[in-house]
Amino acid sequence: MVAICDANRNFAFRNAASLLALCPSAYDASLLGEALASISISAQQGIAGTVSVIYERGREPVVEYGDATTVTVSGAGMRFGDPVYVVVAPGHYTGVTVRISLQNGMFFKTALEEPLDVERSHWARVDVPLTDSFEHLSADGTANCYVITGPGAYSFDATVRGNGAPTSASGGLEGAIEGGVAVSVYHSDGDDFIEGNVSFSGGRIFFYTKDSFSSGTKLVSLLDAYGQVLWSWQIWANPDIRDVTLSNGQTWLNMNIGAHQESFNNKGYNGYYYQWGRKDPFNQRYFEGSAASDMEPFISAASRIDGSLENSILHPETFYGSYHPQGVTELTADWSTYDDEVKVYDWWNANITGDDQTEVPGSKTMFDPCPAGYRVPTYAEVEYLLTMSSTWKNGARVVDGKLVFPTTSYRAIGIYQEYWSSARAFFWTSTPYETGDRYTRRVYRPYYTSGSSGMNGNAVRAWGIPVRCIKDDSATLPETPPDYGHDYSGNPEDFEPEDWE
Repeated sequence: MVAICDANRNFAFRNAASLLALCPSAYDASLLGEALASISISAQQGIAGTVSVIYERGREPVVEYGDATTVTVSGAGMRFGDPVYVVVAPGHYTGVTVRISLQNGMFFKTALEEPLDVERSHWARVDVPLTDSFEHLSADGTANCYVITGPGAYSFDATVRGNGAPTSASGGLEGAIEGGVAVSVYHSDGDDFIEGNVSFSGGRIFFYTKDSFSSGTKLVSLLDAYGQVLWSWQIWANPDIRDVTLSNGQTWLNMNIGAHQESFNNKGYNGYYYQWGRKDPFNQRYFEGSAASDMEPFISAASRIDGSLENSILHPETFYGSYHPQGVTELTADWSTYDDEVKVYDWWNANITGDDQTEVPGSKTMFDPCPAGYRVPTYAEVEYLLTMSSTWKNGARVVDGKLVFPTTSYRAIGIYQEYWSSARAFFWTSTPYETGDRYTRRVYRPYYTSGSSGMNGNAVRAWGIPVRCIKDDSATLPETPPDYGHDYSGNPEDFEPEDWE
């Protein structure tokens, strides 16, 4: 407080600061009464700091304040929804932001629409509206991957597995999710673009980004009351993600899922690697004994334990590989342990019902790893792509002068092993070559090289290969397929297990 003596030798005390009553309103009434961890207010101007008083005889004292732009109050004993009183310096403030952390891990941030004027020795009520301040990433459809291209406040529906469309590959698992109580971030890659915590409430997952970011990924899991994973999603942040429409009418994403950049020879250009039929991404490589900095985009161990559907959901971070059934020494070509009597065709295409259905149209499933509105391409769609003119430039095949496919490796199924292609750009199709038994199940895998392009039918389901997504409403295929004349080398019978362990 500051006071001067008047002519009658009376002191008139006044506060040197101002008092704000921060009054947050919850978007979810069930949060009211939750214990606060902290609440802070910040502005573009100095709002707090050391107070100094300059006094000259016969004049009003001049009060100056420090240049700290944030004031934080511990939430001990406070409840969400109750007013929180904060002492600040008087002044005119712009760019005011309030951040609220709950003890249950949830985090909220909101920017006030109007500037804030506070007077010395006065108090003011500041309403902090949190109601529906999040952009709904799943408003146009749920998926296993959500794309953000700029900073903001985001949420998505966490009551649906993927797009909620089960198939025979779902093993009786339905699309609806029940029993979720918390969310966990199990991997991060690239820029740490999220501010505060990723949180879960009312069937939705919420997060805020920092004011700026370039590219990165968060892989998050919804947990039940026992800490077990119910489902997982990928949040893919990249300001450069865009559609590329070719002259044949097809529209593709301009980069592989999870890529940091489109151009070749930049960190993370090849994106993540997926085992065929799984929704969860994996790192490109894992060199045993190497430093963590050498493992890009993130560490994911391989395993020879049971690669069942159930375990693939419980352990989205685990790359399942050479599964050995009891009493069997042969290596399996499939990460899944479905037995020989159960033929599974439709992991990534609900329309697939048998072997080698190369002309079946695509239909997104609950395991599809692409964002909403996109899906893994079919054999026919990729063959149509392969007819497009292309050029080889800087280690990548550029199709129709604008769609870039950089060369990549593929991850083999052996523990901590990998195999690199000889300047080949691989990516998955949703079409099986032949389901067979667990030792011979293969998938069609297209490729681009410096001098050719083609489609192999020998890709092992347990391999990790990138995914390039096609837009779901992309132009239909021609009635008469063109004569492709591509290389189909690689007979599965000639591809022995010791070659791909």
